[in-house]
Amino acid sequence: MVLNRADECRRRADECRRGAAQAADDMLRATYLDLARRWRKMAHEAESLERKAAGPTKSISRTAEQVFALSGSGPRPV
Repeated sequence: MVLNRADECRRRADECRRGAAQAADDMLRATYLDLARRWRKMAHEAESLERKAAGPTKSISRTAEQVFALSGSGPRPV
């Protein structure tokens, strides 16, 4: 199974949370929780980058040529 970067970051954050739950030492637990927080932040950033890389979504705005074509008005080819 291939995970995207955001999913991989979330998986690692989950591992850190499990590590924190098992840690007997307070300092180690805090470190695991900090790592989990950082992995979640990276997942969020990866999702943002993936959305940007995918390009703009279809917009409802149309060019003037499309509006003219749909309305049947506007300049006609000669």
